[in-house]
Amino acid sequence: EHLVNMSSNFKWVENYEADLDQSTFFPMLYGKIGNPDMFPFEIHQPMEAAGPGKSFVYSGGNSIMLLKILQELTKNSGMPYDRLPWTLLFDPLEMKNVAFERDGKGIFIGNSYVHMRPEDMAKFGQLFLDDGVYNGKRLIDHDWILRAQEITPGEQNPNTPFQYIVDEGVYGKRTL
Repeated sequence: EHLVNMSSNFKWVENYEADLDQSTFFPMLYGKIGNPDMFPFEIHQPMEAAGPGKSFVYSGGNSIMLLKILQELTKNSGMPYDRLPWTLLFDPLEMKNVAFERDGKGIFIGNSYVHMRPEDMAKFGQLFLDDGVYNGKRLIDHDWILRAQEITPGEQNPNTPFQYIVDEGVYGKRTL
């Protein structure tokens, strides 16, 4: 849950204007250490003293961790990891020509590198507007759609400045 809510507690700098020496994101995506195998790069980042769930820090590394977990969970499930995004989302949404890049170890890079046409992006957005239902079939759980719109505990914590939330574009149900 902390990975999804961006409150995992890893020290992470994913500010695209940041000095490259301070960035965690750029070395993960493009560096010699991160790119070939992003999971160990992310998992070895230092932790904040506050603990998980205490503050919101947008981290592309969180998605790498989640997708590594999915890769492990699908090993004996009968559902091939290589087809997982298509089986669960892209094919049911009738998305055409989607490319989802992976790191050197085959983990999908869920924080970026999903390439699709504008009409397919619109289908994804419409799926949320339609409460997770497409062509009469539920693809995303109703409760998850509602939870995705809420301000998480890490965002509400005083350790997360409101301006940071505004700058990251995370508004939830909070009105500005």
